[in-house]
Amino acid sequence: MSMAGSSGWNMGAWHLVAVPQFAGHAGATQSAPVFVPAQEELWIYRDAGGVRSAKVGSAIRYSFFPAPLHYLQLFLRPSFLLTIDVRDWLKLLHVWSC
Repeated sequence: MSMAGSSGWNMGAWHLVAVPQFAGHAGATQSAPVFVPAQEELWIYRDAGGVRSAKVGSAIRYSFFPAPLHYLQLFLRPSFLLTIDVRDWLKLLHVWSC
């Protein structure tokens, strides 16, 4: 059983059914899952000029600025500054002026 969309992408039936986790099956443990926070986050930016990326997770997580201003820390990272071009700077000025 498959579901083909108008784009021709095929999604198998296993995407359509949620599989519950049974606690009674053989080998099941009663321990809680271990939560491991991500150390880094990769932002990917694509436009007509190509694809650029920057690791920004630690910049936001360990920012000098309190939330919601912690994204300002990105402007101190050269890897982030290289992902945006002149048009993006002009769009930022438009957004900040509203």
